[in-house]
This record gives sequence, C-alpha cells and structure tokens, in this order.
Amino acid sequence: MKKLRYTIIALFLTILVSCSQKNETDSYAGLDYEEICEEFDKYAFEQKALLDQIRAKYKSDKHFINSFNQEQISWIQYQDKRLRALYPKDWDTYYRKNYGEPAFNGCKCKELIRLSKIRNEDLKIYLEGPDAGQKDCPIQGNN
Repeated sequence: MKKLRYTIIALFLTILVSCSQKNETDSYAGLDYEEICEEFDKYAFEQKALLDQIRAKYKSDKHFINSFNQEQISWIQYQDKRLRALYPKDWDTYYRKNYGEPAFNGCKCKELIRLSKIRNEDLKIYLEGPDAGQKDCPIQGNN
C-alpha cells in the first residue's frame, strides 16, 4: 500500500511538473484548457489541408501515395502511443478523476500541439522541398 501511495505521488508530481513547465515560447499561459485544445484544432486543420495538398500533388504516383499513407498511419499510431506513454493509466477516467479535466485536457492538448507542429513541418517538405541541408537528397519533395 505504501508503494502504491509513493507511486501515485510520484505520478502526480510528474504530471504537475510537465504541465507547469514554462519556457519563453509557452504561448499558453493564461489560457484555459478549452482554448488550448482549440489551438490544437488549428494545427489539426492545417495538417489535414497539407495532407490533402500532398495527395493531390502526387495523385498519379501510386507508389508514393501508398508509402505516404503508411507513413501517416504510423504517425497517428506514434502520436497515440506517445500520449499513452505520458498518461499510462486509463486516461479517460483516472487522470480526469484524480487531476481534473482542465489539467488533463490542457496537458494532453499541449502535447498534441507540440507533435502537430513537428508533423506539419515534415509534411511541408513534400510540397516545398527539403531544407538547404538536404537539397541534394533525392526525396519526393525535391522536384
């Protein structure tokens, strides 16, 4: 019982620290979780638009589209596994019950925003081409 209590306290402190860590780029200070999750929606809509543009641009390249779709499936699986690693217990009940919906949803949406920013930058390579350091690499976005 004592170990369980220490585990719960350690988990709570980990979540508290990860949710309260701020740096100079934290633009979510003062926002409630609904606003933070609405911010995530913006990145999700941007991602959908990028995916649609990529699929339209390369629609005649079936080999690329198949590989690209597999990449997107893997990305979604990674994103889900990342959240489950950060919140390993039954996240729909345990964290909301013990830490409150605002804390849990805000933390979850902040992580989704962070991941979405990374993914959106990666997707832009297929439309705009690689950055200067990869300009000689024969990737699909290098036309």
